[in-house]
Amino acid sequence: MNLYKKTLVIYMISALIVLPAWSKGMAHGGAADAVFIDSMIIHHYASMDMAEQALKQSSRPEITSLAKEIIVSQEKELEQLKS
Repeated sequence: MNLYKKTLVIYMISALIVLPAWSKGMAHGGAADAVFIDSMIIHHYASMDMAEQALKQSSRPEITSLAKEIIVSQEKELEQLKS
């Protein structure tokens, strides 16, 4: 299984676990905050993995430029999410 498929599987599994608890109101206050942060961290890692794949596989400058921007912005946001 390639990295893109692994990332997609991880993202889908996390969505199946995290989102139902949030949408059914099972997470409130600090728990809801933790669910949000954990979900966003997973999302950011998944987007960075996809951007890295785009850098490796695409020859289109607009795609590689966007991928680089995504990696930089997601790294900055991950720092915020983890602090």
